[in-house]
This record gives sequence, C-alpha cells and structure tokens, in this order.
Amino acid sequence: MAQITAHALAYHAAGQRERSPFGRGRVPPAAEVVRILDGSPRVLMALNEELRKAAGEGQLDKMMAMLGLGARANAPDSHGKTPLMHAVANLCWNATTILISKGACVNDMDNEGKSPLMMAAENGDTKIIRMLIRNRANVNAADKYDWTALMHANRHGSAQTARALIDNGADVNVMGGGMTALMIAAADGNIRTARLLLAHHAKINARNSDGHTALYSAIREGEHEMAKFLRAHGAKE
Repeated sequence: MAQITAHALAYHAAGQRERSPFGRGRVPPAAEVVRILDGSPRVLMALNEELRKAAGEGQLDKMMAMLGLGARANAPDSHGKTPLMHAVANLCWNATTILISKGACVNDMDNEGKSPLMMAAENGDTKIIRMLIRNRANVNAADKYDWTALMHANRHGSAQTARALIDNGADVNVMGGGMTALMIAAADGNIRTARLLLAHHAKINARNSDGHTALYSAIREGEHEMAKFLRAHGAKE
C-alpha cells in the first residue's frame, strides 16, 4: 500500500498536538496509520475531504492512497457533492474511472438535485457522459427544478452533448420548470440542437402551464432566426 504523510494530516484534522509515534520525519506505511488512527470520526472526515480534493484535481496517486486509508468513495461534502461529482465537474476522466471502479454511485445527487451526469452534460463532456451511462446513470433523472441532463446540455448549447444523451434514451419531451428541451434551445437560439430535437420527435407546439410554446420562447428572447426556423417546421405561437 502507498506510503504517504496522511498520519500528519489525520492528527491535524483530529486536533491532536502529540508528537507522532512514528518519529520525526518518518513516513508511515498506510496500514500502520489505519491501525493507530482507526475509528476517529475526525480522521475519516479529513480523509474524505482529501479524497474529494484529489478527485477534483485529478491526483490519482493521492486518491488511491486516501481510499486505501479508508476514505469513502461516496462521502459528500456540505453541498452534497461526492468525490465523483468533483471529478466529473472538473473534467477528470481518469479520476472518474477510478472512483466508479471503487464503487462510487453514479446516481447520487447533490443538494441541488444534480447528478454527475447532469454535471457532465453542463460541461459538454460526451466521453464522461457515455461512461456514466454505461455504468447505469439514469439519463432521465431530474434535479430539484425538474431539469434533466438533456435540459442542462441544451442550456449550455452543445448539440453533440444532446445527441449523446438522446442516443442513450433521453426523453426529448419531458417538461421541467415550465420548459421542454426544445423551448430551452429556442430561447437560446440554438438551431442545431433544435433541429436535432425535432428529428427525434420533439413536440414543436408543446405548451407549458402558461400556454407558451418554443416559438414564444424564441420571440421573447429576440431570436429571430430561430423563430423563422420553427415557423418553417410548423410552429405556432
């Protein structure tokens, strides 16, 4: 097992000030650290925090060391973000792979209801999107605002990301927060994504609870080319 200075980290996190039993300057084997410090909640919190930080920075050796010391692959921070979410949000492909192999849950949600898949969709990271879906990420899960990963992808303007989700079963007609994926694309003037959604049977004249359509969204936001495109495909205001 990796040899690291986690002993100093753990003693600091636990508020200890005693001299290290390992002796000054000695780097203890991880197994020895676990034996001496096992059972301390503060130590575990410190290890979990270091794991999340390492995951977000793509520090693979440190991640493996923290996991070897007992850090939890699914331990969330105060915002509900797990190590996997930190890795995904920061585009750390290798860290994401390692955490999934160590049992990280791909369907956990943070305090905003966001899953790792939604974060990958926001980033336009199709490689991580496909990996998460291969590991059974719920492609149609919704956050606290009822937005799905497809909606997050559309908000950030990536037709390629939207395609990766649609190809894996994303519902193009679900309504979330008074918007469909097409309404979001229309409001943003994203014709490429709108064309993709229509090709996959998005309902062009779906109405939200206020009676508004995708065409209304385009007009409201001053997206004249989008409005023209939608009208050409039979859209009604």
